[in-house]
Amino acid sequence: MKVDIDSSHEARWRIAVEVPNEEVEKEFRRQYQKLNKSIQIKGFRRGKAPRSLLERYYGDQVREIVIDTLVERTLKKMIEEKGIDLVSPPEVESADIEDGVLKYTVIVEVLPQFELKDYSGIEIVLPRAEVTGVDVEEELQEIRRRHAKLKEVDRQAAWNDYVDVRIEAHDADGVLLFKEDSYTILLREETRPKEVVKSLIGAKKGDRLTVKDSFPKSHPEPMLRGREATFELEVLAVKEAMLPELDDEFAKDMGYESLEALREFVRNELKEMKERDRKSKAFSQIADALIAKHIFELPPAMVEQELNALSQRAVERLSLTIGAAAARDFVDGRREEFRKQAQERVRLNLILDRIAEKEGIEVSEQDLDEEVEKIAQQAGQPKEKVKGTLAKSGRLEGLKRQIARNRVMELLLERAQIAEEEGEGEESA
Repeated sequence: MKVDIDSSHEARWRIAVEVPNEEVEKEFRRQYQKLNKSIQIKGFRRGKAPRSLLERYYGDQVREIVIDTLVERTLKKMIEEKGIDLVSPPEVESADIEDGVLKYTVIVEVLPQFELKDYSGIEIVLPRAEVTGVDVEEELQEIRRRHAKLKEVDRQAAWNDYVDVRIEAHDADGVLLFKEDSYTILLREETRPKEVVKSLIGAKKGDRLTVKDSFPKSHPEPMLRGREATFELEVLAVKEAMLPELDDEFAKDMGYESLEALREFVRNELKEMKERDRKSKAFSQIADALIAKHIFELPPAMVEQELNALSQRAVERLSLTIGAAAARDFVDGRREEFRKQAQERVRLNLILDRIAEKEGIEVSEQDLDEEVEKIAQQAGQPKEKVKGTLAKSGRLEGLKRQIARNRVMELLLERAQIAEEEGEGEESA
């Protein structure tokens, strides 16, 4: 068998294969013998019809069977012998028998072979993780607000009031981005969207407002962060907050021995939150650095698979607020935005997999079981049921790879050159 591989494209190869006459003829004989035993031709006993007669009636069908059979068999053998890592099923471009020789061409997508750049000492800049007394007091005030008693008032809305609104947001093309029939907005300088908040100052129950603004950069839905929109609001109620006193009695009502005990709890919670935020920003900067260092061609099938997964997750999230149809329209109209994200994720995963291989990072069955246990606890389901579901859907291997990738990120963070941010910085809108 003759094989010619064109690997000029890193992730998408064209392979030309020639199967010799002897092997082709052997397969023809086998197929005609099989056919002869399965049909009855008038004037001949079963299995005794001459091949020339079979060729006259069934030649085209047998030819196609021979081609399909040999392509499948030899392609599998060739891929195993050459050690080709496929990322999607091969695509047969052409196949035919010429002068007794089977010639076919296939397109295969493979894992790209790229040079792994230096990944130690990545420079990152992180916020400080210490918690100040001001941080603690601000959080205590937030807790007070969350436990405030709200009283509806018949007056114009003022700062620090709570305003219940019916809200819809559309983009410039009129596509629905956000909808809530009852949504509460606290009128504070820090609340976003800023123009929406300002427009509600002085508003009364029954007022209708239209405001152009942008979703906050901290919005829980990634697709909406920073996106411009037209917000349509109807004021349902204006409410005044009756704040509880911040004292030992308040702390006891919340399950703490004293205000000082509550203050200590808040301090610890803020410290953990800042440390999580610090690590998240570290991983993000490390990922950006790895992606920028490694430029190589990506397998289209892997990008498409990741693109479909990202799109589906976005549809599921947005469906909760704007409905399935509107969510699908919104996501479909921004498929190219998702494509960039998908390309970055695929590139990063390939890089992390190579680093894991180089560093000898492996995931044991115990490691996998521990991760499945965490997933089961979060889902409130038995571990064996969760593991069975993951195995049935083919996601256990993906989970193992993700565990390894997380370990690589931890390793790169340990080796990173970390600088501290100067000052506290401005609050993101």
